[in-house]
Amino acid sequence: MVINKKELNKELLFSSEKSLLTIFRSSMPGEESMFYEHHHTAFEVTMVLSGSGIYSTKNSEFGFQSGDIFFFSTDEFHWLKKLDCQTAFLNIHFEPRFIWSDNLGMSSKELVKIFFNPKKKTSNKIAAESKSAAVIRELIYRMEKEAAEKKQEYEIVLKVQLVNILVEIIRTYDGRFAEHDMIYSSHTLRYMEKVLNYIDEHFDNDLTLDDLSDVAHMSKTYFCRQFKELNGISPWEYITIRRIERAISYIESTDLTKLEIAVKCGYNNTSNFYHAFKKVTGKSPSDYKR
Repeated sequence: MVINKKELNKELLFSSEKSLLTIFRSSMPGEESMFYEHHHTAFEVTMVLSGSGIYSTKNSEFGFQSGDIFFFSTDEFHWLKKLDCQTAFLNIHFEPRFIWSDNLGMSSKELVKIFFNPKKKTSNKIAAESKSAAVIRELIYRMEKEAAEKKQEYEIVLKVQLVNILVEIIRTYDGRFAEHDMIYSSHTLRYMEKVLNYIDEHFDNDLTLDDLSDVAHMSKTYFCRQFKELNGISPWEYITIRRIERAISYIESTDLTKLEIAVKCGYNNTSNFYHAFKKVTGKSPSDYKR
């Protein structure tokens, strides 16, 4: 379905360097035309501020109300199937490396088991009436307040509060998450972060697996396996989503032609660009209006 961007209200509250952590509020009316399938490279934790309806993933549907908490992994398709009325959310998006890297002097790589879980979690939802939801809501509001006030060392506080949210989710689903055996040296994590920075700075170029594995100082096979384990998606899936995210920003903020946007995002023809766009968003570039 086509999303009417004029109907979607999104208020950015905080975005860290390189957008590793983003906090925003979003709201939308209860109209069928607003429902769209989407996925991204980031983990997501979302709190329902008001309204009710149905959230869907590829495998499940969840009725929701004010106070419910949802969490989604990288590349996990999810969408709002139904809205009963004007609905508002407080959203936290964070790249996997925000958790597993030692940025801000701390690494919490074991917490990604929430999202990279071979034993599929039973639900993406924590119900509003649960004690865990109350704890997580308070932590989310604290993150919002910390991001707004930006007191000394606020970025460290934001990461600590996010870690506490993830720990609370793990405790809520005690025993339902398989352990994610992430035993990586700081050397490996440092080079993987270097690769991600390289991709973000060069995705408009013709990237190759040789390029990426060279930056990582790994064999191609080993690099692909490590990348998927640390980020939940393959290098090519990551590159494609990043390119399309940038393309959407160009469509919404410039008068560039679709071909010009395709070239700026690393595609040498509109056919490949349209195919990738449809794969990531479920829509064509023409469905996004400035």
